[in-house]
Amino acid sequence: MTFRFCFALLVLGLTAPLSELRANQFGHALCAVPDRDGDGLADLAVADPFDPVDEAAGPGRVWIVSTSTGERLLELSGADAGEGFGTTLACGPDGTLFVGSARSAEEGQGRVQAFDPSGERLWSLAVLEGGLRYPRHGAIPGPSLAVVPDVNDDGRPELAIGSWRANDGAGEVVIVSGRDGKRLHALNGGVVHGFGVAVATVGDQTSDGVDDLAVASVPDPDPDPDPDPDPDPKVAGSSLSTFDPVTGEHRRSIGFGGASFGTLGLTLARGHGDVILVGQPFQDVRAAVTAQNPTIDGRTWARRGGLTSAATLVGLDDVDGDGVEDFLLCAPVSFPAEGGDGATAWVMSGARDEVLRALEPDPGEDSCFGVSAARLGDLDGDGVDEVAIGAATVRGWRVFPGRVKLISPVSGKVVRVLTRGDD
Repeated sequence: MTFRFCFALLVLGLTAPLSELRANQFGHALCAVPDRDGDGLADLAVADPFDPVDEAAGPGRVWIVSTSTGERLLELSGADAGEGFGTTLACGPDGTLFVGSARSAEEGQGRVQAFDPSGERLWSLAVLEGGLRYPRHGAIPGPSLAVVPDVNDDGRPELAIGSWRANDGAGEVVIVSGRDGKRLHALNGGVVHGFGVAVATVGDQTSDGVDDLAVASVPDPDPDPDPDPDPDPKVAGSSLSTFDPVTGEHRRSIGFGGASFGTLGLTLARGHGDVILVGQPFQDVRAAVTAQNPTIDGRTWARRGGLTSAATLVGLDDVDGDGVEDFLLCAPVSFPAEGGDGATAWVMSGARDEVLRALEPDPGEDSCFGVSAARLGDLDGDGVDEVAIGAATVRGWRVFPGRVKLISPVSGKVVRVLTRGDD
């Protein structure tokens, strides 16, 4: 019932204004951050973009939480009601935290802000709303974010920002300075719609020693008739493009054919070596390699559950010891098929279509389990990094308290549960 409910909420809420989406959204977005409390372990940024909830949606808050104790180490807050502060998160290796805000759907304006480890705001940048990644954000259009290597030699990493609604829906991805938010590059993938619906830093695709940037695009869900259609297949459906983040040079593109449920787009994650994991809503997960000839390298992971949207993909350690890094697949909009396992998150083999461990939500406790996820450090000393998985509601007429579980991908044991709690 919970899974069907989540799906109904998201479908019905695709056009709802942000101010109507009032619920406990603790765990809506997650991001690992460098150790803040001196215990040698990565800590966790947890967002609730509606907090505090009253008669109108709150501005949103982000907390830095200790993964070893659950203690809140830092709190950041949005400024305006309905801002959606914390819709998306990213963090650099230097501890700079980037926070995306949705603003309201009517305004069509989002915002990205950067904060140093002490919580001081470094810069704020207005962007067009974008990055509607189904179902993680439901109806909340927030900018897609990915940290990329230092471009301008100032010793700090930079940030890629995707806004698929920019340029009349053609989309845009810009790389800005992590230090001051100054625009360094604007990327062009040669597509006609939805460029930047998802961005991710992936492995070195060109053997130049620099990790590349992957950008997903989606087709126009309601295109105007074109008397002279472009025969290039990569503009006919969803596509994946890679770029050199230092120069902005377009490397490769791969077309996926048909629409991925309108503007719901692809989900990207870094796989083993130069593999890019690509998830398509209501379809499968594929391994893309763009280092030489753009191709899908033959590995496909079939969808799980009766209704699966590969909403969250996270690269993991080598969990099963076969020498290939594995990954976490979360499908919060899912319900069991006949004879299914009832899970909405799976630890998947990176080498073959095999479930290493199914992670099931707690009935009555978790709503939309897997709406967000992040790779952490090794919390239990087994040599494999743990993962954080968020469970957050979408609408307030049936409220489940937002929760975040820190879980071992090896044993499936829950190491710690983080909750919104009291101020």
